[in-house]
Amino acid sequence: MKRKILFFVLLVLISLNIKAGNNVKNFSDSYNYHLYFPLAFCDSTYTSYLGLVNLTDSTVQYVIHIVDHNGNKLVSDVTGNLNSGNRIYKKICDTQLNSPCWVMVSSDKFLSGYMNTVSNDLTESYFYLPDTGLYKSIYIPHIAPETNYWYTYTSLIDGDFTQTASPYFDYFSDLVTLPSPTAPLNQYYFEWVSDIFNETFPDNMRGWGKIYTTGNATLSGMETFKVKQDDIYNVAGLSLPSELTDTLYFPHIHVEGGYWWTGIAVNNAAETTNPVTFHAMAADGTELGSVIWIIDPYTKLVKLAQNIWTDKGKDFPEGTAWIKATCNEQKIIGYELFGTLESQGRRLLAGLNAATEGYKELVFPHVQSNDNFWTGIAFVNIGNNTATVTATAYNNEGKELKTLTISESFNPNQKFVNTVKNMFNNEVPDGTTYIKVSSTQKIVGFEIWGNLTPEQDYISGMLAVPSSYISFKEGFEDTNVIDSGQWTIVKAKDNIYSGNGWEVASNLSTGIQTFA
Repeated sequence: MKRKILFFVLLVLISLNIKAGNNVKNFSDSYNYHLYFPLAFCDSTYTSYLGLVNLTDSTVQYVIHIVDHNGNKLVSDVTGNLNSGNRIYKKICDTQLNSPCWVMVSSDKFLSGYMNTVSNDLTESYFYLPDTGLYKSIYIPHIAPETNYWYTYTSLIDGDFTQTASPYFDYFSDLVTLPSPTAPLNQYYFEWVSDIFNETFPDNMRGWGKIYTTGNATLSGMETFKVKQDDIYNVAGLSLPSELTDTLYFPHIHVEGGYWWTGIAVNNAAETTNPVTFHAMAADGTELGSVIWIIDPYTKLVKLAQNIWTDKGKDFPEGTAWIKATCNEQKIIGYELFGTLESQGRRLLAGLNAATEGYKELVFPHVQSNDNFWTGIAFVNIGNNTATVTATAYNNEGKELKTLTISESFNPNQKFVNTVKNMFNNEVPDGTTYIKVSSTQKIVGFEIWGNLTPEQDYISGMLAVPSSYISFKEGFEDTNVIDSGQWTIVKAKDNIYSGNGWEVASNLSTGIQTFA
């Protein structure tokens, strides 16, 4: 069911005082809520930082498990309480670990979170959002075909405490059996061409695919791709979607000014050709023009934003500020990339999953705006009416530091983009670590963060996360659910790639409940 609503992941890293200890096998916990971070590092090359935010109205108890590829705990569990509105952000461990590893955060109520990985030489970084549930199938949106230039890595976990997975990779022309994870809590971290395809992709490999398991276990995963060239330090990360949609939002593009390029990808998971319409939108919400691409079955369209038009013999509409992709069936996924041009040394790269759902409150969970770091945010009103939009800065204790009005008449399809520093007229409140944007219409958005000193060397990007939660669970029948008066039961969308069943959605304004 649409993982969309489940993963509103805000950020707070955990004030971790972790002490290395002996591996502990077969661990378990009794909490109902989990965040799955399939890839983390704490070694001589990379350091990962965990962000957690409590957006509920009460205190949350949590446990942090750091797990190796065999499902063993690498360090003693970290436990704690996070008060309402509180955020934590810290490296996953103070002791060097056998990396890569993965992290599970268990809690008695829902938490939002994210992972930030930075190379120790301060040349690379990437964000990604965790899964809030586990899935029988997940999509790998990008496997770079230019193997002489790119590495493509994936980290896959069997997140089940007891069930065994039997994972396969379906690239829509053939199947490949994955050698792992095939045991509870195992992780498999691999590079696609060298570890799976014996150094050569088959001719019919389409540059993406679906991983699924025929076992009883369920999966979580994420991917990174990285330039091989020694003097180019480009790396990007993407979460792995489990659901298809009919509308993708790319809330900001940048193709002018001689510094940035924007790449857009749309994957067609249908077994038939799929006409996808790309809409060029101005910053004020005006549609400037559209173009239709007929995407072949199980094929991915990847282009620079402007080439979506110019490769069709059309002029790229001047003033295009963001792009929307639509089709008639729920059969697509997508992502976008931001990078610096070759003339700028190709120094920066960030990957962002396309937005698929709007919310009336979004949180941008990682804000650093000072002499060392910058943060930019972008969002779009995807509602049908004008909106009143405000932004509030918070510190790690959840204290409201300052609220400003973005607009009292924010038009449908209008876009806002700015650095946090400029948003607050160069007076960002001291201690600001996250920002909540509230709107009377649904919005979609993302943030990009990067360093400034000694120079701008790396950036990371991630979608904003909702500030309140609705839980969607797969596999329910209507007879399984006792209606407490606080729940709405709706039939799941017919999506053969994620399974049919019943969605069970909480009507509570904050927090979630789930039926086991």
